[in-house]
Parts: sequence; C-alpha cells; structure tokens
Amino acid sequence: MHELHHQGADLGREKIPSLLFRLALPAILAQLINLLYNMVDRMYIGHIPDIGAAALTGVGVTMPLILCISAFAALVSMGGAPRASIMMGKGEPKEAERILGGCTAMLVLTALVLTAILQLFGRQLLLLFGASGNTIDYAWSYMRLYSLGTLFVQLSLGLNAFINAQGFARTGMLTVTIGAVSNIILDPIFIFALGMGVQGAALATVLAQGISCLWILRFLTGKQTTLRLQLRQVRLQRAVILPCLALGISPFIMQFTESILNVCFNTSLLQYGGDVAVGAMTILASVMQFCMLPLQGLTQGAQPIVGFDQNNQLVVGTMTGQECLDRGIRDAVSFGPTFIVNGKAMEVAGSGGGLNPRTVLGQRADGAVLMLVIDGRQSHSIGATYKDCIDVMLQYGAVNAANLDGGSSSMLVYNGEVQNVCASLYGSRPLPTAFIVTQPLDEGGN
Repeated sequence: MHELHHQGADLGREKIPSLLFRLALPAILAQLINLLYNMVDRMYIGHIPDIGAAALTGVGVTMPLILCISAFAALVSMGGAPRASIMMGKGEPKEAERILGGCTAMLVLTALVLTAILQLFGRQLLLLFGASGNTIDYAWSYMRLYSLGTLFVQLSLGLNAFINAQGFARTGMLTVTIGAVSNIILDPIFIFALGMGVQGAALATVLAQGISCLWILRFLTGKQTTLRLQLRQVRLQRAVILPCLALGISPFIMQFTESILNVCFNTSLLQYGGDVAVGAMTILASVMQFCMLPLQGLTQGAQPIVGFDQNNQLVVGTMTGQECLDRGIRDAVSFGPTFIVNGKAMEVAGSGGGLNPRTVLGQRADGAVLMLVIDGRQSHSIGATYKDCIDVMLQYGAVNAANLDGGSSSMLVYNGEVQNVCASLYGSRPLPTAFIVTQPLDEGGN
C-alpha cells in the first residue's frame, strides 16, 4: 500500500516546488537568453548614427518573416521530439533515432526552400508586411543576409528540442547561451568597427546561429547523448515524417498566426502612425517578449504527466521525458492539472476552471482504475469544475487522480456501449487518445 502511494507522488522523491524550479529554470533562462538575439540587434541598430531610427524600424518589419522561419522549425521539432520520447519509452531507441534523422532531413529541406523563397521574394514580402519607402532598404539589407543563415536557424531551433526531450535541460540552455553570447560579441564588431551597419547585425546573428548549430551537431553525434544523430538516418521517410508533422501542426499554427498578427500591427501602424509608430511597436515587442518568454520556459521545463508504469500504477506529476524513462513509465499523456496525490486533494484556485465537460483518470489504493466523464454544455448537464471532479474522485476512493482533456467529444465506453452523451455538433471523432482498462488475466492466462 505504501509503495503504491509512493509511486503516485510527483517523481516520488522531491517536493513539487523544488522539482519545478530545477527542471524549469534552465528552460526559462534559455528563453530569456534567446530573446537577446533580437534585443541586442535592435539595441545596437538603434544607436547607429543618423540612421538609427529608420534602421530600427526596418529591422522591426522583418519580425514576421523571422517568426515564420521559427514556426517551420516548430512544425518539425515540436512533433518529432515528443514522438522520439515516446519511442524511447517503448524501448525502441532505433526508431527514436530514425525520427531524429528524418526530422533533421526535413529541417534541411525546409531551410533550403525558405531560403530560396526569401531570396527571390523577400523584398516584396517586406513591403507587403509594413515596410515603407524610407525603411525598405534597411529591412531588405538585414533580411537578405539573415535568410542565408536559415539552415542554421532551422537546425539550431529544431534539433535543440531533441536535446531537451532527453532531459538535458542544461545542455539545451547552453546551446542558446553560446549563440546569444556570440551574437553580443560580434554585433559591435560588424556594426561599428567594420562599419557594416544593419548588414553587420544580420551577419553577426547568422554566424552566432551557425556556432550554436555546430555545438548541437557536436552534442547529438557525441557520446553523452542518448539519441545519436547518424548520417545514414538523415533521409526523408513518409512513415516517419508524416506523424511528426501531424503532431507539430498545432505549435506551427500558433507561431504562424503570431506572425500574421505582427503583419496586421505593422501595416495598420504604418498607415495611421507612420514609420515612428512601427519603430515604437518594435521596441514594445521586445518588452512583451521579455515578459512572456519566462512563462513559456516554465511550461517547457515542467510537463504534467498522466500515465501508468510497468506495474500498472498510475503516475501523476511533472517530469521530463528522460525522467519518465527512469521511472519506468509505460504509457503516458501530457495533461493536467493534478487533482489528487497520495490521497491528498490539490488546491484549486478561483472557479476551478469553470463549468465545462470533464474527463478524469484516477486509481484507488487497491489498483482499481477510476474513469470519470462528465457531460457539459447541454440541457441535461452544465458541466463541472475542477473542485467538483476532485470531490467525486475522493468519494470513490482515489489516491491519485489527474485531469485529462475534457470537452464536447469526450466519451466513456463500457462493455461496448457509450455511457455519456457526446455534445459535439459533429458527433464522435476519430480516436486520438484513449485509456483502455481490461480485466486481469487469471492463472491460466484467460
């Protein structure tokens, strides 16, 4: 009984605050350091004599294109890295390395295509995205050189996700640090000492990304990494790439829409406020990123996990992919919040998520699995809050429980029959994720 409770605790060894700090701090620092790439460029460019204001505005207009490049890196890495972790958890390291190699090939292909598009149509795109006659030359001078380093950007951003997915958070932070520090050193040399101006800032960024890329490749081909990048695996395979792209489409859309939002800001500000307004927005964007990126780092460093280990014991908590492997977790999904740990209900702030459809997974002390699906947004059911779900799971004896992705399409099936009313206007959906509970085998294997 005691052992079951121990397994259900967050990693079973550390308190959540200290664990969260240890895992998330490198990711937070990495995000803040990564911000220095653009911030340092803007700081130096803004201080170029006579042309600083116009040059700063021109560089600010390039941000939507830079975000697009990052979005394509996320498309591959944010789908590939989790799938590689899944394969490692299933005890299939060779398949995980196939995914790493396939994603590397996809990143290279994407980089080459983006470079060609930006070199051919970059100036026209910048004019479309908010550059004026006064700033287009500065914007194109920066973007023309920056786009030549798209390969470095794709590989450094994309492959770093595979380092973090293995649990090497500090190494991932060091990757970003090396690039950012290199950029800080090279910027004044190229911009002022060599008199290259805006082009110098772009060249410094490209070289810094190149240094970061070489560091990543050195790590992933070295002895320390769990997943090793091998040249023979760097090839496009439909069976490998398509599932990764399907999983990565969500973060891609999120970043791509951010790029579109920047375009809307720039074009509107240019029309109603002129170049000065666009330049001011460039500065404000840096401030906003400085506030938001630590939160992104926190979520990257601490992923809530709900799943079962090799002993069929429910594990809920926050951990990296490598720590999931160390814990012997067999199957898991990333979701939350955690509701109950070791028989103790977690505190719920505010309204507890409001009244919505809910799906909860829990386990009693005797090993019995509890599944709770609550309808909502319908005439017969308004839904439930987090607190309501906790109360129900405690009533049925749950010692560990966590929230899953509740929604109008959530379904509970027992003996082949649906037990709840699906509220989706489109009816039941193709099966994305499911937890299946079966009767244990008897001594005869039946």
